[in-house]
Amino acid sequence: MLLHVLIISTCSRLLCIFFYIFAQTLIKTDSGLVTMIHIGKCIRKKIEEQGKTTVWFAQELGCHRTNIYKIYDKVTIDTGILLHISKILNYDFFSLYSEDLSKDS
Repeated sequence: MLLHVLIISTCSRLLCIFFYIFAQTLIKTDSGLVTMIHIGKCIRKKIEEQGKTTVWFAQELGCHRTNIYKIYDKVTIDTGILLHISKILNYDFFSLYSEDLSKDS
């Protein structure tokens, strides 16, 4: 019985993790599907547009460059970190979400 409960519990957790990951990776489309901004890709693009390097960005953020590559892979990010990144790159990344909200209205 205990083994049965553990198996069900583990399956439930795996299912929750699957749906969380699936929800985080939905791509924005014009067809009205549920959308998600991939903020890491947006940050990387802005750094490249400004002619900056990942090493420069890591120094400005005060972390190792391997952590920057982790940021690039993130679909979502903590708002405090995003604010700090916005200040470093002199770009309002929050506006991406505001634009997305106004399109839905």
